[in-house]
Amino acid sequence: MNQYEAFKGKLKLFRLKSEISGFFLPITGKEVTQHLTIRNDGRVWLTRYGFSYPVYPRYEKRKSEYYRISKESVDLIFELITTYFTNNYDPQFACDVGVWDAELINIDNKSFHYSGDLIGEYILNDVDICMLIRDELKLPNLFLFDGNAREEFVSTIEAIFNIKNNLEKLYLDYEKCELGLSFENSEENTNLIIKSPNKIKNFLEEYKFSEWYYLPEDSSNTRNRRYQITITSNKGNVIKHEGSYDAIGLPNCWSDLVSFIKSITTILDFNFVKPQIYKKVYPKEYEIIYCSVSFGSSLITYYYICDYDDVDEEDYVLVPVGDDNREKIGIVKKIEIFNKYDAPFPVEKTKHIISIYKEDDMILPKDKL
Repeated sequence: MNQYEAFKGKLKLFRLKSEISGFFLPITGKEVTQHLTIRNDGRVWLTRYGFSYPVYPRYEKRKSEYYRISKESVDLIFELITTYFTNNYDPQFACDVGVWDAELINIDNKSFHYSGDLIGEYILNDVDICMLIRDELKLPNLFLFDGNAREEFVSTIEAIFNIKNNLEKLYLDYEKCELGLSFENSEENTNLIIKSPNKIKNFLEEYKFSEWYYLPEDSSNTRNRRYQITITSNKGNVIKHEGSYDAIGLPNCWSDLVSFIKSITTILDFNFVKPQIYKKVYPKEYEIIYCSVSFGSSLITYYYICDYDDVDEEDYVLVPVGDDNREKIGIVKKIEIFNKYDAPFPVEKTKHIISIYKEDDMILPKDKL
């Protein structure tokens, strides 16, 4: 038989004590208990307790917080809570897990008490009650009924790129559910803001904040400094990266971010989303770029050393040709990176590319063709 009385009336105050310690004693300093109070006027109190061993094991208050939320948020939270506990609440119990105790007080000051273990899901009409409360209070690390305080995740990403004489900026904001993009050069200035609440939140929650710490191996020894990225977590911690905008200079999960941006907008002509740029590998200080260059319609290619990091396949280049080193325009067909000991042709005997012709300066000298 269910020992809990179904809630009746209109909710005035909701109190919840959640403790995650379980059977074993927690480590010193770990937050193990939260006391949450929400009133129908929008006032919210949260007290956090940690575990310590000064002389004997005990709980110590770590922090008390006070918030105000909107009437809409209160109504939404209270409607879910009252409906859930009105419909014959059936507790879930398990061994060696945390516990919660809740008190619901109606406007007639009658108190209703409920308890359970921090397990399972609390779903009402396909809505996860705990996740909704975390979202409405903007407190992702609440224990609540399920104990699933969200791990530290990314709250904002801000990035600046200097690519091909263009200044490009990006920001992704969890709270605003907003993606911002801007593009600037000497001739134009473009700004774009995209709202996509569910997709942006789901993407940022998918990655633990710690995953953004990781860069590929050898990423510190690159020639170019083409980007700055600042990543802030839901707990206020910050990661900053600066380096070459290429396959070995960017965080490991960067390609996933670019794919996500492409999935929510098709209005993109930004260099930073182009795979041929962000998946490119730039040479380290001790490495040499070898380009295979062809001339005219010939399929034969010749090796040249390139001292320009921004060379791309199909670029037109000016190179010395023949014993007299006359200058001629060729096309880069392949790019390879070697150290001097593994070079396909002796470094001291390999000629160098004189200059590169990009799309912006495609007026080729006719006498060099």
